[in-house]
Amino acid sequence: MEYLPRNEVPTLTHVLRALKRAEHGLYNCIASIVHDHEFVKDVTARYPGVPVLPNLRCGGWYVPDPTHTCAFKSTDGHSGNWSFSTTRLNLNVAQLSARHGGCIIVDATRRGKRFPVSVVEDAFSKTLPIWAAVVNRAVAQLRGTTVDESDWDAALHLPAWVPDSEAHQIGLRLDGWAADLLHVCPDIHGLAGTLLKPLRCMWLAHDSRTWGDAMDGSLADLAFTPLILASASLSSGRQRRCLELDALQLPYDYVPGAGDDEETWAGGLSPEVMWQHHRQLLEAGPAGAEALAARLMAGRPGPGGLLPRQGRRRGAGTCTDQHHPLPAGLGAGVGAQAPAAGSSRRPVVVPGTNLFLALDADQDRLALLVDLVLDLRTATGEDCGAAPGATAARLGMLALPVPPCKRDKAGLLRRLPAVLDAVCPALRGGRRVGMLGDAGGDALAGAAVAVLAALYSIDAAGGLRPREGGPGTGTPAVSKTDVQRYLGVVAAASPAARPTRGMLKQVFAYFHAEQARAAAG
Repeated sequence: MEYLPRNEVPTLTHVLRALKRAEHGLYNCIASIVHDHEFVKDVTARYPGVPVLPNLRCGGWYVPDPTHTCAFKSTDGHSGNWSFSTTRLNLNVAQLSARHGGCIIVDATRRGKRFPVSVVEDAFSKTLPIWAAVVNRAVAQLRGTTVDESDWDAALHLPAWVPDSEAHQIGLRLDGWAADLLHVCPDIHGLAGTLLKPLRCMWLAHDSRTWGDAMDGSLADLAFTPLILASASLSSGRQRRCLELDALQLPYDYVPGAGDDEETWAGGLSPEVMWQHHRQLLEAGPAGAEALAARLMAGRPGPGGLLPRQGRRRGAGTCTDQHHPLPAGLGAGVGAQAPAAGSSRRPVVVPGTNLFLALDADQDRLALLVDLVLDLRTATGEDCGAAPGATAARLGMLALPVPPCKRDKAGLLRRLPAVLDAVCPALRGGRRVGMLGDAGGDALAGAAVAVLAALYSIDAAGGLRPREGGPGTGTPAVSKTDVQRYLGVVAAASPAARPTRGMLKQVFAYFHAEQARAAAG
């Protein structure tokens, strides 16, 4: 067997581990994903015109070429550890739902879900219902109504398998989370004017389609704006199946939630490349799929300039957030997103500023819009210089690469003085500045938050106002809450902005150190 040690007699542990790795191999996972995608297509056909958002990272494997994405983490709903993330606001989901009368969110899990009975601890069970209730309460407060007196349903609606005692404990925290949302996200005011009916979750899966069977396919008659949570995978355990691909009959071992935990099986393969070549990968069979995937990904560096490693052990592969290039914004405003990789994408401008944000694939478009491009991508290396073409014809390009936080916990902190020295005078002088980041958007969002905090204050209505004074006025005092509020501005303009907590800590550390230095001097 391929996964057994070659230079020693295999033990029972070796054999069991090899069988498990073979069962979770690339071929079986791709075949399982292709099978589950048929259910996603069925749900999409049932509700035409409703946006489909994969919940990253796992859900990204089940929706080819997504126009929009979201990121709800299961850890925010874990029992006893419930929380509402102010760094992953996902307000593009609410705005899209308000605009289209609902949305479909796709995810999967290795353990499977069986509706309406489930014990799975995942984003669908609690994180998303909590998020919907918090957004509903924030909107109600902005409209000057109370939850008890209004017809606006801001109650917590959890699936039937969540115990009442747990629902009660979560309910006690909703008002506090709604206050946090109102404090850190100015653009929630815009949502209050467009969301006509409160958000509420519906659950769909292979095994049980209770909601779908009770409806005629029209969502307009509902008393709420539905968030259709589609669990892509079967809830049954692993089983031998046969995938029909045109005239081909391809036997495989079905893996529930095959897209989950991709570091253990993808070997550097991205969802985009997988869907472009899934037929060839399946035709290669279990023995040839991994070699073909390695050839397909050869020479395709990730956003950190790193080629994907081919390790199959847990932790051996590279961090694969780079495999999900998030869509950039079409323009200012929450939820304004363009199609993902392979579609027409444009940089996004932060409202009230001349600051443009773009991901890796948007470089050419960005160069045509701005006077200065600040390149934060790790792949640009350490050298700075002018860029050819449109950018050089204007002001130029400055390369200040920032490594991912997992690789360098102080990378952004060291770069921020140079970033602010380059960007702040240009923006104060009325020039248009573009910031270009890796596809994950981690360093890009962190640097954008720092620029906004240095140059602007946030007024009561949530708008940005230039700080009084000009160059040399000193570094403003910025608290951790302020950092979250500026992140809300960035996320409202570009939902793709999802900095890690480590990046935000570096932003706060920079301003805190500057204030301490000014006080000591």
